[in-house]
Order: sequence, then structure tokens, then C-alpha cells
Amino acid sequence: MTLHAPDGYIDEDAFDPNKKSNPRMGKMFFSKLRGCAACHGDKADSGVASGPTLYNAGERLQAAYVYNYIKDPQRFDPMVWMPALELTEKDLQRLTAYVMSLKAER
Repeated sequence: MTLHAPDGYIDEDAFDPNKKSNPRMGKMFFSKLRGCAACHGDKADSGVASGPTLYNAGERLQAAYVYNYIKDPQRFDPMVWMPALELTEKDLQRLTAYVMSLKAER
């Protein structure tokens, strides 16, 4: 967790871990409704090719960073392939909560 975004990129209070977020809805958004699983894997052996695997994101990423990156990936890297999905606040909370729930199986 030593990587840091440039000043002003992260709204530290944007993700609210206290908001109720159904993990099944977050998984459904990730895998089916928003197409995240086309590029990102949520399991260690998912075999994705174009995006970083997220199977252990909850252990290595900060929730505020994940939220803000999902919201506007081109702000962080104008050349990134990840699309800006224009998600609602509720969808951003769901997806962030799901990604943060991902832990490596031990």
C-alpha cells in the first residue's frame, strides 16, 4: 500500500464502508452487469489477460483508491483501456465493496 495517487485525485471519504452493500449484488455487477470480469479476475486462477487480477485486492488496495479509480480511470491514466462507466453512486459503492471483499484464499 505504498503507491499514492497525485494530490487531489483521491476523495478519501467517497467510499463509505458503513453503507449496506449486498455482496451478491456487487459480485453480479462485477461479473455480469458492468463487464468487469471481461478484463479482471476475482479468483486466483481466473486467467484474465488485459486487466490486473483483483482476487486479493482487499488485502493490497485502499478502498478510497479503488472507488476513485472505478469512477474515473482516465483521470489516473489517460491511456488506460478501462472505460469510464458513468456509474451511479450506489453502483460505485457496490463495486468498491465487492472488490474490497476479495481476499486471497489461504
